[in-house]
Parts: sequence; C-alpha cells; structure tokens
Amino acid sequence: MVDATREKTKRKNALGHRLDNHWTRFGYWNKLNCLGEYEYMTHIIAEPCIGTKDTSCVDVCPVDCIHPVKGADDHEEADMLYIDPDTCIDCGLCIDECPVQAIFTEEDLPEEWNKYIQVNSDWFKE
Repeated sequence: MVDATREKTKRKNALGHRLDNHWTRFGYWNKLNCLGEYEYMTHIIAEPCIGTKDTSCVDVCPVDCIHPVKGADDHEEADMLYIDPDTCIDCGLCIDECPVQAIFTEEDLPEEWNKYIQVNSDWFKE
C-alpha cells in the first residue's frame, strides 16, 4: 500500500532540474515553477506516435488527459497525441495500451526523445 502521508520527495527530471513534488495517492502532483512551466511530466508521448495518432490510449484514460481526441477540430492537424501534465494522474494505463509503444514515464523516456517533454508541455500552452 502506498503511504499517502509522505510530504515531499526530491527528484530530478530528464533536464536535470530538482523537483519538489508532493506525493498523492495517484502519484506525483505536478509542480509549476515560477514561470508557470511544468517541472515534471507524469507521462510523455514521444516520436513513435507521429503520424499514427492511434487513440487506444485515449479510451483507457480515466481522466481524459490525452489530446486531441478523434473528432476534435485539431485532431487532423496535429502530428501526434499529447498528454496534459495538469490533468494526468500518473496511473500508467496508457503505456500498455499504446500499439506503437510511444508513451513513457519521464524516467523511462529514451534520451534521444527528451525534447518530447517540452513538446507535450508546449502543446497545452497554445
């Protein structure tokens, strides 16, 4: 059983920044820095999704944090799907559901795809 009473856990993201994230029963709560940017991404969708946009991951997401969904105005224009770091609860259901293995935790993201941390975050700023 997860101890939900832990106050803070110190971690570093893929860019080497120290993170002070509060632990919740769902996982790490995303903390914003003073510029309003996310310092930790729960999950990242990377390069294998480009051009595929399979929405199997969308179907299993309990909080609807993966966008754009099929039928949305911006689905056709988007190159790939993106995970909203503010909505994601870090459940991990999307990882196994992705047919092209494009979804990673920040810790498991291959180094050559680190740029997708920012790509996912930036899509939700627009």
